[in-house]
Amino acid sequence: MNVCSSGYAGCYPGTECPKILDEVVARIEANHVNAVTLNEACSGDVAEIAARTGFHYRFATVIYNGAPLSCKSPEGRGFFGNAMLTKGAIRASEDAPYSVFSGVEQRR
Repeated sequence: MNVCSSGYAGCYPGTECPKILDEVVARIEANHVNAVTLNEACSGDVAEIAARTGFHYRFATVIYNGAPLSCKSPEGRGFFGNAMLTKGAIRASEDAPYSVFSGVEQRR
């Protein structure tokens, strides 16, 4: 799911925080999934979604201009990035930048 919750981009109506968190949790629960990816999410929001669903998660922060990008609007929700949530325990993960990228944004 692309939650578009950084607060920087003008996304779709209904993606405002905290309303989008309720939708993500509802979709996870309604679809009885074992795993889900969250793109363009905030680390604090991902932690809340995991707590509400009982899922485990790993989060990869996007590096922007050489530093982690903080979420805004509202502030205090952690860093911007991508996450993987799983019903089962996560045994291992790796957080490393892609070997090739261009521009100021480094995806991991």
